[in-house]
Amino acid sequence: MAEQLAEKHTLKQWRLLRGLTQKELATSIGITDKTLSLYEHDMEAFRKIPYERLRLLTNILEISLNDIFLDTTSEKPN
Repeated sequence: MAEQLAEKHTLKQWRLLRGLTQKELATSIGITDKTLSLYEHDMEAFRKIPYERLRLLTNILEISLNDIFLDTTSEKPN
């Protein structure tokens, strides 16, 4: 049986797909909504998230890190 590949989305797209506001997700992982906004718009900042927060983030969104679109040189998926 072939393993189903998950679609890649940006952090913001995953948050919206899960029906969460920035404030809700930020509070869930112990950061401010301003910091979450930075992570959603700045890949360099996102790449510096401490492991524990990243683990919480992916658990809450029910995704793996590989599901988040991280390439800054390509177009983001629609």
